[in-house]
Parts: sequence; C-alpha cells; structure tokens
Amino acid sequence: MKTSNQQSSAWTTRHRPTTLAELHQVSVRSQLSNYQSLGYFPRVLLFAGPKGTGKTTSARIIGALLNDPQNADAVHKTYFQEKTVKKTVPLVDPDPSTPIVQKILTGNSYVVHELDAASNRGINEVRALKDQVQLAPIEGLISVFILDEVHMLTTPAFNALLKLLEEPPAHTTFILATTELQKIPETIVSRCQIVAFHQASQSELEAALGEVAKREAVKISEECIARLAQLANGSFRDGVKYLQQISVYPEISIDLIESIISPSFGLRIDELLASLLDKDAKKVCELISHLRTESYDEKLFYTQLLERVHQDLLLNYLPVADSKPNHSATINLFLLKEFSQSLPNSANPIPFLALEITCLQIIQRSKSSGKSSNSGTPKTVIKPKPATPNSSPEVEVIESESATAPKRAPLIKTDSVEVGTGNAQALLENWPSFTALIAKTNTTLAALLRSTQPKSAHNSTLEIEVYYQFHKEQLRSTRHLAAIKPAMEEFAGGEVVLNISVVSAPVVANLVDQVPSSLPAQVAAALLQSEADSNIDVVQSNVST
Repeated sequence: MKTSNQQSSAWTTRHRPTTLAELHQVSVRSQLSNYQSLGYFPRVLLFAGPKGTGKTTSARIIGALLNDPQNADAVHKTYFQEKTVKKTVPLVDPDPSTPIVQKILTGNSYVVHELDAASNRGINEVRALKDQVQLAPIEGLISVFILDEVHMLTTPAFNALLKLLEEPPAHTTFILATTELQKIPETIVSRCQIVAFHQASQSELEAALGEVAKREAVKISEECIARLAQLANGSFRDGVKYLQQISVYPEISIDLIESIISPSFGLRIDELLASLLDKDAKKVCELISHLRTESYDEKLFYTQLLERVHQDLLLNYLPVADSKPNHSATINLFLLKEFSQSLPNSANPIPFLALEITCLQIIQRSKSSGKSSNSGTPKTVIKPKPATPNSSPEVEVIESESATAPKRAPLIKTDSVEVGTGNAQALLENWPSFTALIAKTNTTLAALLRSTQPKSAHNSTLEIEVYYQFHKEQLRSTRHLAAIKPAMEEFAGGEVVLNISVVSAPVVANLVDQVPSSLPAQVAAALLQSEADSNIDVVQSNVST
C-alpha cells in the first residue's frame, strides 16, 4: 500500500523522512532520538534554523510518534500517570501504513495542528489558541501545536503565549519553529528546549540526494550529485527539487546542471546595471519584463546580482591581476544597500516587482533632482580636467554663488478629522523599524513606505511626506491601508490617524537618500555618474568642503 507521500508527484513531499532515523542532520537526529528512547518529548520545543532543513518534517514525526496506536501505552504511562515512572518506555517508530500516521505526516490530521504565525500574529489569535488547547484531541492522545515562523508574533501575542507555555495541559505539546531565533523574547526561549537546525553540510546533502536518486532510479554521477548539493546552499528541499528538475533528461552532466539549474545571468545583470546608471527607465522595464516572460528564477537572479556587485566592490579594495572594477566603491556600496532591501518575496504575485520598484525609484530620484537643478537652484558643476599622459583624470569642482535652497512646500495635503488612540510619536521615532516590520510580509508596501519621509507626530496623528501623487494614491489604496492600519495599531498601541502630504522632491541630485556631509563633492557626484558621461551637474546641498 502506498502512502500519500509515495503517491505525490513532488519529490520533496514523496521523499520526506517518516522516522527520526531517516533525518540527515546528524545533530538533530541524535538529540531527537534520545528523546524517543526515553519515551518522552519536552512539552515545549523550539526548532531554530534556516529554511528547508527539516523543521516541519521533524515536528510531524514527533506528532506521529506520540499518536501512533502502538505507542499508546508508553505515552499514557509517561504523560498521564500521576506517579513518576522510573523505568522509561521507548517509543517505537511510527507506522506509515496507519491511517492516523498517514494524516499526520501529510499535514492533514486533527491532532497535529500547524499554524502560520506570520499571518496569525496578533493577540486575538493566541487567545483563540488558548481556548483550543483546552480541548482533548479528537483522535490520538497528544495534541501537537506547530507554530511556524513564531518570531513574527507581536509583543502582546508573545506575552499571551508565555502564559500558555508555562502551564500547558497534559495532552498538549508545543513545537515552535523559527528562522530568526534572535527575534524571539528571552522569556519565551527560557521556557523551551532548543533544537538547533543548521544549513545542511555538503556531505549531508550528498547523502540525501544520493538516496533519492537511488529510489527514483535516476542515473547520475557523484560529481553531478556534488554540484547539486552546492547549488542547494544548505537546503534539503532545494536539493531534492533540483534533482527532480533535471531527472527528465536522459543524460545528466555538469554542463546540463549549469544551464538548467544555474544559468548565467551575467549579460542581463550587466545590461540592468548599465541602464540604471544611464537612468533609462524604459530599458529597465524592458529587461525586467523579459525576465518575467522567460520565467527566470527570481531568487537565483537576485543571488547572482548581489554577488556581481559585491565582487566588483571587493576589486576596489583587493586588487586582482588583470581585473579592474567596473564601478567605484561608492556606487557599489550604494547599489548593494538598495538591492539588499528589495529581496524577493514568494508571497508577491508579480515576480521581480520589488527590484523593478527599487530601480525606478533610483531613476526618479535622480531625474527629479536634475530638474530641480535646472530651475535656478545653486549647483556645483563637476568637470574632468584634461588628463596628462600616464595620469588619471582629476576632477575640478566649480562652486556657484551661494544661495539658500527654498524649503519644500506641500503640494497636496490630506487633512483628517479622525481621532485615534495610538502613540504616533513612537511611529515617528521608529519609522525604519516599522518599515522593516512591514517588509517581512509585504516587500512592495515596504518599498513605498521607504520612499516616504515622516514629518511630525501629534498625539495620535502622524504626518508623512511623499514626493509623488502616485505614491500617495498607492498608500491610500484599500489594499495597502488594510495592511498598514493593523501594523500601526500594534506598533503604536492603538489607532493612528495617517496624514499624507505630497511635497516637491529634494534638491539633491544623487541616487542616495542622503549623502553624508563629510563626503567630498566629487564622491557625492559619483553616485550619479555613469562612466560614459564626460560632464555631470550635481546639485549640492550643504556638502562640506
């Protein structure tokens, strides 16, 4: 009889381990197997580690162990007897042919509950969970609650969860899973037994992929297995997915793997960077549209993009023979900062949207600043001096007459007569932290919020400024307000009234939001400069000499 896992077409599901002995992470297997031999698992476990390393799979196996009918006597003696049982009764491996075990291992049971803390992160959800855990399991003996991405809970939710974890009912076991252990309050961590998952080693990945290849009768060399393990980057799930992807080819080679799994985006990356520095918004949109049309792997493209810029940055500090950086260190540092804030989000329905928004915002800031410089604002003209033989060209900075740049005046302002109860000042002072919180669930909205400037706070009213009417309309859309308002309420401790003003763009012709005053003018100008340009006009605002 085939289990649901065996019938699944996805190898990542079909070849999930069904016993603790099948886990490939040695340290995790050893720790959990010790609990199994004792016949008892701690009431609260905390699984911490990167994605794709087996946290959910291990949690399901524990649920199967505790609810397999053949372990009923051992579980009853260990969990429900009032007197301490001196002699331990080991738990036997779950039987995948048992209906209840099948349901648990496939995530379809009523005794093992998997909750996504990223989308159920508030105090009301934890209160509902508190009511649910009081009920005895419908089937089996022990209700297992798996809270995935538990670090996403709000502070009030963590406080409510703490009380629940301190005295859990006898028929319950909690397994918290997270990829960011440092974000979980110490009070919660202190109540848990931590199981540390790590990125799978090369040997662990090779062993896992070798077993799957053998089961699926895939003819593949050890060299190719090793390359797939490298590309998996410590993730069992990604490794098995890549193996299934190339298994349809009659002959598997390193060249095939490189072309299918790890295509080179070098040309596309070069074109994107060149278009960005040339401020060619049309070309940027065309390139990203091509990436969508051809269904390129978004995560892999981002990885190679960041690697390319990072390698170019290092060439500025660690020279390599016969290799020269394409861009200055200042430009590379700026690009790394911008691109690292637009990482792909699997929940986003439009691929490459975060990258597209980032590139267009960079170009818009540059162009709008350039227009301001042509409207009578004092500027600094930076011209290259004629280069002498065997010398690099120098830069001459020509200052115009000093003048004071006019203050930015609101063009459109949204007034509100609403009254809130939250602390708007907390939002004003912690705006970067608030946008970072939004970025965890909605990178597109976070990109819009990063383009705003918080202006002032009065009681429960927060004033923010944007440079474009389009940004204001987007932030005022029903979809984005539905995400902003609850987050603000949790952050500020109550409802906050949000007023949005459209103001003229800042008169600083550079790609960064703010240029440190200690930078010389020519370095600030380099952020806008394309290497092909011969003359650059940079509007200078309080740049110290």
